[in-house]
Amino acid sequence: MIINMTEHSILEIPTALNPPIKLIDIIYNCPVCDYEIEIDMFVDNNSFVKCDACDHRIKFKIKRI
Repeated sequence: MIINMTEHSILEIPTALNPPIKLIDIIYNCPVCDYEIEIDMFVDNNSFVKCDACDHRIKFKIKRI
């Protein structure tokens, strides 16, 4: 994971599937405040989630394997 504290974080998702992919019941901790974020959505390279506690933005990057 690459963290740029001024703008956003990037969460790399290694997969053999073509985007968009469905993430179900994924718990991810915010890299800024450690708040638990529940991810249950379709994601592609342009998707993002925001932390409810600190409004930090986490962008998804689909990495083909």
